[in-house]
Amino acid sequence: MEVVESLNQKTTDEFVHKHVAPGSKVTTDGLALYAELNKVGYQHERIIINKNKKQGLETFKWVHTIVSNAKAGMRRYFPWT
Repeated sequence: MEVVESLNQKTTDEFVHKHVAPGSKVTTDGLALYAELNKVGYQHERIIINKNKKQGLETFKWVHTIVSNAKAGMRRYFPWT
């Protein structure tokens, strides 16, 4: 995980190029910012959770767990979050 200045095409592209090897398969939640990944050397699989909730929940299970744990940890030190 990494904090980005803002969520836009530029920061998304920079993050992917910095952390993901070219040619890698990238599975995303269907956010439009990732739509160009297959055009710049990545295998892109989109899973839109609203349309296929079961597959989305299975695919992103650990992402959701990590984010939930991070939020719980933050509440411990920053109860107003």
